[in-house]
Amino acid sequence: SVFLGKILLCLLLSLSIFFSSDYLADLLNSADSAVALKIIAWVLVIESCANFNLVLCSKEKNFRPSIYSQVGAKLISVVSTIALAIWLGNYLALAIGMVIAAVAQLGLSYVFAPPRVPLKLSFTGILKVYRYGFWYFATQMGDFLNAKLGHIFVGRYFGAATLGHLAMASSLSSIYYSVICSSVNKANLSQVVEDIHSKTGDKQYAGTIIRANMSYIFKIKDILILPVHTVFIVFSDLIISMLLGPNWTSTAPMFSIICLAAIVSAYTGTYTTLISALREPQYLSYCMLMRLAGVIASVLIGYQAENIYYMLIGNVCTGLAIYLYLNYIFYTRFQVNLMVTNLQSTLQLVCSLCAAYLFYQVFQTDAVALICYAGTLASYLVIRAYLFQDQVLLEMYEHARLFLTRKSKHA
Repeated sequence: SVFLGKILLCLLLSLSIFFSSDYLADLLNSADSAVALKIIAWVLVIESCANFNLVLCSKEKNFRPSIYSQVGAKLISVVSTIALAIWLGNYLALAIGMVIAAVAQLGLSYVFAPPRVPLKLSFTGILKVYRYGFWYFATQMGDFLNAKLGHIFVGRYFGAATLGHLAMASSLSSIYYSVICSSVNKANLSQVVEDIHSKTGDKQYAGTIIRANMSYIFKIKDILILPVHTVFIVFSDLIISMLLGPNWTSTAPMFSIICLAAIVSAYTGTYTTLISALREPQYLSYCMLMRLAGVIASVLIGYQAENIYYMLIGNVCTGLAIYLYLNYIFYTRFQVNLMVTNLQSTLQLVCSLCAAYLFYQVFQTDAVALICYAGTLASYLVIRAYLFQDQVLLEMYEHARLFLTRKSKHA
């Protein structure tokens, strides 16, 4: 019922977008946008047909099929979108790339997990599921609106070309961190649910588990996300030129700001994962409403100032406000104080940005500065792991060593 119900719902949404694309294109003040909307409309229904066994595998703590299909689809999406961007030189590349990514993820979902297509349909069962997951469904719909509202505004008042640059910058900034966060958060959700609910009703025990878990996850993201996004922020000109070519250089400033927002989003995801584990989905809807208010405020400020960067900075500020709100909720509702953990991550981000910017200013070419920064970062991580015995880094090194050992034996 869930599988077919999801397909029917997404089919209705896809048809709605497809047949309203001309009206939406008029709203965007761009006739060419109708073609892009007609292409993007089918992403929802394609994604809804993904192998149902992915959900069942994740429920049984087998996250490999889900992660492999998502990572494979992302890689295919990146390569195809960049190739199309260089070839077409406009925002249609992003629309076609989204469809390619959806088709790739659909196909890979049936490759990495045993195929299963449930054909049973019960409207009573569908209504029961949606009543149970009302908060999650409302949050997802609100997040979709939040994601598109800014783009509609940009297309309407700044033109299709600016919208294309914004959409490409948003897509590139999310490629890396979304894969990392999805993998980490999915694995963490299953484990933390088991840990928390093993002693139902013991709030002190739950608080201890949450604090230790979030501290550990933050350290992983400090290592995997902050250094990479620091490179994206400081060396945005070089990154955009390498990936998309000289026609897209005006995307670089947008890319830097959106990457900063992506860092905030990556750490916010740790909180929302724990909220799902604690079965308090209403807080997710509250965050969605906060983001909606922030998006509207940012749009109005950008419109009054006639500057898209005001809107982008407003989105970063909205993300920070939600992040602080979640810290407040965890402190007051669950008695979990994460001030020290937050300060450590903030300090590492500031140090990473300062180091990268220093190399950027000292050396004459971006490539040399980037190589020097990467070398310095690698040295720092090795010293931190082996001299200061950082357990998180040592565990990550050990997992990487075992993975490479297994691969070399199979080869």
